[in-house]
Amino acid sequence: MPPKRSELTPAEWSIMRVVWEKKEVVVRDVFEALSAKEGWAQPTVRTMMERLVKKGLLRHKKIGPVYLYKPGVSHDRALMHSFRAMAARVTEGNLASLFNHAVESGEISDKELAELEDLIRKRKEGTQ
Repeated sequence: MPPKRSELTPAEWSIMRVVWEKKEVVVRDVFEALSAKEGWAQPTVRTMMERLVKKGLLRHKKIGPVYLYKPGVSHDRALMHSFRAMAARVTEGNLASLFNHAVESGEISDKELAELEDLIRKRKEGTQ
């Protein structure tokens, strides 16, 4: 049975973005991409990446002395999982309430609102 995937932490999102962008990485690639911004040491990056492997979010294989890492889950799937977890946590799964708040609070721009309306229209028409 695959490991249960938990919601990504902000640090894990940072790592996964690098892996999704580059498709295949070694720890050093992620360290170099994030060290200036995050201030992490290379062993810290390695530890976090191994945790992502255990969660099933990264896959890896040993090539010589290093491991080559690839995404174990797509960005869309991770985003959907995080969205569902957040919605369940803050609105007990009531997505209409979540979107209502976002619209009423002005958090959604007119452009984003138009995109949502288009998605809803396509879904209703069955053309998505």
